[in-house]
Amino acid sequence: MPKTAEAGSLPVIDIQDVHKTFFAANPTALQRLRGRKRDPSKDVEVLKGISIQVQPSEIVALLGPSGSGKST
Repeated sequence: MPKTAEAGSLPVIDIQDVHKTFFAANPTALQRLRGRKRDPSKDVEVLKGISIQVQPSEIVALLGPSGSGKST
């Protein structure tokens, strides 16, 4: 059984208010010649204010189906 973190110990991971946006692809040179521009409405915000603290001896697992964005 894992040991619990001592009271007052500092976290080994401390992430606060993380955001990540994937931007719509830029048009190819030919598409730009035809007047096409990047469509910002197709941008996708995939992380919105994620915060996590992991204390010494804690174990964290990120689970989800293939393609669900775990590596993001």
